[in-house]
Amino acid sequence: MERCHLSGIFMRHLAMALPWALVCVLSLFVLAYGMSQQIKEGIQYTMAVAVQEASLLTAMPPGIGAAPQTVEEIMARLTQNAGDEIRQLLQDPKTRENLTDLLDACSQGQADAPAQ
Repeated sequence: MERCHLSGIFMRHLAMALPWALVCVLSLFVLAYGMSQQIKEGIQYTMAVAVQEASLLTAMPPGIGAAPQTVEEIMARLTQNAGDEIRQLLQDPKTRENLTDLLDACSQGQADAPAQ
């Protein structure tokens, strides 16, 4: 009966495992490339939709007939709309409670932090 050394067994199993490791690494690279491409396309699509929605919002806002002509008018309308939405959001009691809890937690975290 032939006696096998531990190093021989290790090398034989290493030789069997290396091709599988190479296949796994290559498949992970292909998967990562495909996912990164999907993420890039998703970001591009999101930006395009956001620009389109912003242009539609400023071009034909509800209740106002004329479209703004200058950048100042556009910015004023957008800030007004954002302010209105924030005011509506702050009217919700649950949102106010969550916000006060968050601010309390932040202030406690700063009080516990060492002075620099």
